[in-house]
Amino acid sequence: MPLFVNGLTLNYPSNNAQYQWYNYNTPIPGANTNFYTVTSTGCYWLKAWNPNFPACDAYTDSVCFEFTGIEELTYDFNISPNPANEFVTISGWENSTAAITYQVWKTDGKKVAAGEIKNKTEFTLNCTSWTAGIYILEINSGNKVIRRKVVVN
Repeated sequence: MPLFVNGLTLNYPSNNAQYQWYNYNTPIPGANTNFYTVTSTGCYWLKAWNPNFPACDAYTDSVCFEFTGIEELTYDFNISPNPANEFVTISGWENSTAAITYQVWKTDGKKVAAGEIKNKTEFTLNCTSWTAGIYILEINSGNKVIRRKVVVN
């Protein structure tokens, strides 16, 4: 059976049957039309059949998609003071019940701080034990990440 791919949309060129889309061997709930828009990594295929002809089921070949990379956060945040001496406050994103993690790296790749931020729109890092220099603050939320430079005097 031919299966047409247009971006992330899969289309079977018939509407005279009943349909079930699969990701690998798992039926996709509610995916029972002659087209499907892919939303995650996987190998997708379609079973089409006519209930009046039970011995005539048709199957498409699989079409595989792999989503890679890290989506950049669409929101920004503030770092102050920057440059910092003892403490640096990070603020400015929407309050969320989703876990947001942070990591702070020296430019030589050494991690100097890490943690989780939950139900907050602001947090403060104690940087008194950090040597003077440039650091990279990384904020992660799911598969989204944003990085900013922090300078410590």
